[in-house]
Amino acid sequence: MKKKDLVARLNVLEEESRRRGDGKVKFSKWNITLNPNTHTGVLPQYTEEYIKNSLIDIIIYLADNLEEAIVFNNPDHEWYKPYIVNVKVRYAIEQGEGRRKKDGSYPDKGGFIHAHVRIEVTHRSNITLSYGRLSKLLQPRFEEEYGKKGWISTPRLVSEDQTERYITKSKYYKKGYKWVTLVR
Repeated sequence: MKKKDLVARLNVLEEESRRRGDGKVKFSKWNITLNPNTHTGVLPQYTEEYIKNSLIDIIIYLADNLEEAIVFNNPDHEWYKPYIVNVKVRYAIEQGEGRRKKDGSYPDKGGFIHAHVRIEVTHRSNITLSYGRLSKLLQPRFEEEYGKKGWISTPRLVSEDQTERYITKSKYYKKGYKWVTLVR
């Protein structure tokens, strides 16, 4: 095959790839909740500070090892450039209101301290955040920190304002929540 024919074939392949969207930059944003299901004071070491710090450690571990929870739907693609452009993990720690009592009121102490985590991946592939892989990655950390499994929600693809509205619902952190961003 002559060089001219090879160039023409390459141009045809590039045009087909462009029409299919291969190489197009995509943005995937997932929201998950991490909850150790542990009340403060159950054991002396389970202070509010301990639970918050251990949750932050688990989130940092997730950010550092996120490639273990991502599935590439094309087996030829991998975690590095050009397929993964940018990764950002944002989180906010919150304390729930607790279970509503029969009289309709909420407990003074509140519910579990937990974390809302937003995973944002800019990529040029077709990817999925796998719940099974996420659980396999994080459950050993929960067991190490709390002596039992934690609760990990199923990853949901969401828009930015949905996450913002959801995190501001807490009576303890309303207008005082703080997003922390980890860029990896």
